[in-house]
Amino acid sequence: MTTLEEIESEYKLGLDQSWRCGGVPHTAWFEDEYSGTYNAVYTDGDGGVMLFEGYSEIFDEQGITVRLLGCTYCDITYDEMHDIVQELKECYNSEEDD
Repeated sequence: MTTLEEIESEYKLGLDQSWRCGGVPHTAWFEDEYSGTYNAVYTDGDGGVMLFEGYSEIFDEQGITVRLLGCTYCDITYDEMHDIVQELKECYNSEEDD
């Protein structure tokens, strides 16, 4: 997956152009059934979109992968970034406990 449109098509998140550029930051969560990871799509409300994947090829369970989707930058607050990372860590840890 590399584009917001592909993610929307695959996971039916109910995203549209107003979600991407509506002026309000927003996060949508979904599980990637192929990889088994819990992921988040974040928009800054001004055209910037980031995909947070709950797995890192380099750091395994100690990291995540972040991709920009169809943009060159995306703004995010420290608190929002922290909340997304914490949620991904909790989801990964709960999967390991199962």
